[in-house]
Amino acid sequence: MPNLTLTIGQAKITPLFWGLIIAFVISSFSFWRRLREDYKEEEIFGLTLFISGGSLFLSWASVFLFSSSQFFFPLAFLGAVLAVRLWSMRFKVNIWEVFDALSLPFLFFLLFGGIGSFLSSGSVWDWRYIGVSFLGFGAWKFSRRRYRSFSWYKSGKIGFLFWEVSLVVFLLLSVLAFFEENTLYFEVLILTTMTLLSAVIIYYRAERNLREDWRNILKWRK
Repeated sequence: MPNLTLTIGQAKITPLFWGLIIAFVISSFSFWRRLREDYKEEEIFGLTLFISGGSLFLSWASVFLFSSSQFFFPLAFLGAVLAVRLWSMRFKVNIWEVFDALSLPFLFFLLFGGIGSFLSSGSVWDWRYIGVSFLGFGAWKFSRRRYRSFSWYKSGKIGFLFWEVSLVVFLLLSVLAFFEENTLYFEVLILTTMTLLSAVIIYYRAERNLREDWRNILKWRK
């Protein structure tokens, strides 16, 4: 595979860099389009930069702390989630509305980041990000107009789409990580933790009764 890295002086510009830039542009537009009716443009712009900063901080910190890029994606996700949380506390915005607006941007970064990673490394294994992103898009499209009618999602509240997409993405990446030869134990642990976190938040938003569900499970087993 040809080397697509562009070298300018001491700087190296890789396809991964361009993939993330394209993802940022498309994601910013998608995020603005979703929130433009409820928020001012300067508020959306500030939130976009804050989320990007939080995501970059944790993702690049992972490279320095763990000397590995394998934690880049899950920690970038965590940085974005924490940034939304901090912003909502400071400016009293609807955190669940913001999360849902991030559903497609999250998948765009996974898709174009995966393409850029493949073009940079030439590793066929990087196609997993592209494939998982398409499955995430499928889950988002299927649930977008239906999730309020899901019998198990009793509350029908917003916030479901983002955490459903993250559940699908991290669950699939966790499973695939077991088949990769160079996967680190800590990477699998982080991906699994993200999967469980997504499931717990969906359950919380569904406003189900844990005792009642547990009793139903015991009855079903009998």
